[in-house]
Amino acid sequence: MRTINFTDARSNLKEVLDTVATDHDITLIKRRDAEDAVVMSVSDYNSLQETLYLFSSAANAVRLQAAMAEADVSLPTGARILGPDSV
Repeated sequence: MRTINFTDARSNLKEVLDTVATDHDITLIKRRDAEDAVVMSVSDYNSLQETLYLFSSAANAVRLQAAMAEADVSLPTGARILGPDSV
């Protein structure tokens, strides 16, 4: 995740948007007197929304977890699958 202050983000908005779209990385915009914000590509946002939807049902989360274990799918370093009690 890239971090940038609000002034730099405003001055370089095109570059910030191009970077998140090209690199599929999130940019955190730090603001002094307000809540920080994140910028991500719409394709990454849609993927995140789909994943949240698929794991929103505890039963579906268990089925997906079992299917991934059966397929021997490796998760990225630091990632974890939440159990039904975490959803």
